[in-house]
Amino acid sequence: MKRDNPLVVEISQIIKDALVDAADSRFPLWLPLPGLIISLATSFYLYLAQGNEATVGIISYIVWPGVPILVVVTVITWLGWQLDID
Repeated sequence: MKRDNPLVVEISQIIKDALVDAADSRFPLWLPLPGLIISLATSFYLYLAQGNEATVGIISYIVWPGVPILVVVTVITWLGWQLDID
C-alpha cells in the first residue's frame, strides 16, 4: 500500500533495510549450534537433577523443553545475525 506522505516509513521497509545484504548467507550452517548446545545442556541438567527418581529418560527432556529452547534460541540468533547491529 503506497502512502502519499513521503515521511511515513513502513515498518517492513525498516526491517528490509536493516537485514544483511544478499552477499551474506541468510542461514549459515552454524546458526542452530547455540540453540542445540543450550538445549542439550538444559536437558542433561534436568535429567541429572531428578536424582534417584530417574523414571523419565533424557529423550523426554530433549523433546520438552529442549525443542522449544532450540527454536527460540535459533530464531534469536538468526535475528541477531540478520540485523545490522554496529
